[in-house]
Amino acid sequence: MSQALRFGLVTTGAWVVALAWPLALSLLIGDVRVTLIAYTVAFVLDLVLLVGWAVLAIRYAGLASRGVYFEIDFWGLPKGTGTPDR
Repeated sequence: MSQALRFGLVTTGAWVVALAWPLALSLLIGDVRVTLIAYTVAFVLDLVLLVGWAVLAIRYAGLASRGVYFEIDFWGLPKGTGTPDR
């Protein structure tokens, strides 16, 4: 449960930063072209992050549904530690 909470908090925090940086940039730089470019780049990056996090979440759900113990490291890749003792 703590792994899921940690994964959720980290991805939520990263998502807020990914959504907020174009707004901050547009407030600092008043040029319309810069704002449009920033939001275009941010939109593409948001889509990449969405797909990546969805794949990780589905992978973690699959491991958990099979009862496999695993750890989520800093980069988000699961390290299998075996199956539970029954």
